[in-house]
Amino acid sequence: MKIFNADQIRIIDDFTIINEPISSLNLVKRAARNLASEFKKTYKKGCKIAAIVGKGNNGADAVAMSIEMIQEGYLVDVFIPKQYTVCENDNELLEGFKLNSQDRKICYIDDSEWNKQLFENYDIIIDGLLGVGLNRKVKGIES
Repeated sequence: MKIFNADQIRIIDDFTIINEPISSLNLVKRAARNLASEFKKTYKKGCKIAAIVGKGNNGADAVAMSIEMIQEGYLVDVFIPKQYTVCENDNELLEGFKLNSQDRKICYIDDSEWNKQLFENYDIIIDGLLGVGLNRKVKGIES
């Protein structure tokens, strides 16, 4: 798997948006399928995964990947900072998560609840908080 830097990802995103008739949501779902495919090559079913979800496309990617992983038999819980407002794509994806994950949970967490013990029972953490569009100082939960 090739890893791209932020500038390369922006170029790839721009190219895809200009040259493919694909909605933002379907682009997120396609990325999630490909990420899940790569993930399955390394990690076995049964591992516990925490997806920490931010706002915007990075958060949407993390939720969509969580759905893919649950459908493949992985144990995934989603954590969302309470102060984040979810966008329309996120709402649709979160509803999909609920439908696909009867025994998993979505946790809305405020600043005072975030600590490393919150995640000590998880084998893997998916970071969906910050993406390549970050243009401000990182603080609070994000740090």
